[in-house]
Amino acid sequence: MKDNSQEYPIYFFETDTSGEKTFEEFYTEKENYILNDFKSLGYINCDDINISFDKIKDDFNNIFDNPSSSKSDIINIIKKYIPTFEHIETGKNLDQKM
Repeated sequence: MKDNSQEYPIYFFETDTSGEKTFEEFYTEKENYILNDFKSLGYINCDDINISFDKIKDDFNNIFDNPSSSKSDIINIIKKYIPTFEHIETGKNLDQKM
């Protein structure tokens, strides 16, 4: 591949591991997305959402500090803050795939 090429190699495959997405969606036309504030990073501007990083950190620390916590507990914390988050469980993780 040449430097500054606008072509990128793509490998298509069928997913069979947990957590892989069937598609990747970074933003929609309905959201207030900002693409020009940073050189290589865009973000969604969500003025009406107020989430405390400390609360998120506490929620995850409570899960990780509890030896009986499970993967589903972690997924539930993510869903608490990202209601549209969807996790596909196949019973096979990426390490097992490799």
